[in-house]
Amino acid sequence: MKIGIIGGSGVYTPILVNEITMLNDYLNLDLIVLNGRSVEKLNAVKTVCEYIVKKSGQDIKIHTTDNRIEAISGMDVIICQIRVGGLEARAFDEEFPRKFGIVGEETVGPGGLSNAMRTIPVMLQITAEVEQYNKKANLIVLTNPCGMVLRAINYRHKVNATGLCDMPQNLINSIASFLHTKPEKIFAEYYGLNHFGWINKVYHKGVDVTRTVIDNFENIDVNIDKEIVRIHGAVPISYLKYYFHPERFLEGSKPVKARELISLEGEILRNIQSGDIEEVLNLLNRRSVKWYRYIVEYIKALNDDNWSYHILNVRNGSTLDFLPENSVIEVGCLVKRGVAKPLPVRDIPQSVKAMIFQMDTYEDLAVKGILNNDYDTLMEALMIHPHIRSYDKAKLVLESILEGNRKMGF
Repeated sequence: MKIGIIGGSGVYTPILVNEITMLNDYLNLDLIVLNGRSVEKLNAVKTVCEYIVKKSGQDIKIHTTDNRIEAISGMDVIICQIRVGGLEARAFDEEFPRKFGIVGEETVGPGGLSNAMRTIPVMLQITAEVEQYNKKANLIVLTNPCGMVLRAINYRHKVNATGLCDMPQNLINSIASFLHTKPEKIFAEYYGLNHFGWINKVYHKGVDVTRTVIDNFENIDVNIDKEIVRIHGAVPISYLKYYFHPERFLEGSKPVKARELISLEGEILRNIQSGDIEEVLNLLNRRSVKWYRYIVEYIKALNDDNWSYHILNVRNGSTLDFLPENSVIEVGCLVKRGVAKPLPVRDIPQSVKAMIFQMDTYEDLAVKGILNNDYDTLMEALMIHPHIRSYDKAKLVLESILEGNRKMGF
């Protein structure tokens, strides 16, 4: 097997390579191609990756290139983890919404739209190349905002693209910990959109324990009030805190996450240059990047003859019957041998359906506005977002996004 990683110069890529080495007896991977724009960063990341591979005893070649086609052509799996504009752009996305009294986050609300406006045009270029040079490859999208990116891809190209996020599995892990069991003993009926999802039913060894989970939710997630979960009758992922309790996460003068990551990245690169790779590994472990483990497990499933359950971002079709077919949803899927089969979810609480429908409409309008370079459609999207809901605020937010991205060269 061969894997291409677009955005392979990201300093956390060695964690992905480490996860690959731990499952490579199943994957039978012999080549990883790292693609990025900075040859210097690619070489730095390659040094750490080769150290990890050598330590594992696996026979995997690490190749680097600034030619994207080399990371696409001939690959069995293509992982895309680009960050358009880098961490400084993420810092802008997280900082500017605060002046409007809105949570700043790279996938939520104004910050998410700003990110999407930079990212979608580049992702469409990449997807066009995948369609031209390796249409049959499995394209796994990690780039945020994942749901909006996939929606844009589906509107313009025909490729085998799915997305994956760690938030649903993190919730399942927390539930398993509360129940004093292993995550693999839990089956969770999950549904929603990327960073906007719920669990409808929880089963432990085949027994429905949903009510126990709801009644004890304060022991599972301290960021969302238990009463909200009881009222809706569904278990939300942690990201819903930004919608249920936005005022609590307006952190004023506290530095945004991107500033912390910029500092950590600089420290990692300095230690690579000095040759202290063990310290680099210690620094990498400061950041929890569990999604890489789930990605490698998903890649394993794509090459397995047995069905396994994974929560993915996929085209809706008829899976959630209250959303359009072209919506991109996050839902439990059965996966084997290159096939991901979404599982329908029924009996979703009416209030949760309404929230998902509203957010899905926002995302669809936002993507159409970006694809068509249509200011009015972007305004229409912002006016129905739960963090904005007014023309005056939407106009100020959109002008800030356009001006900020212009200053960064986008």
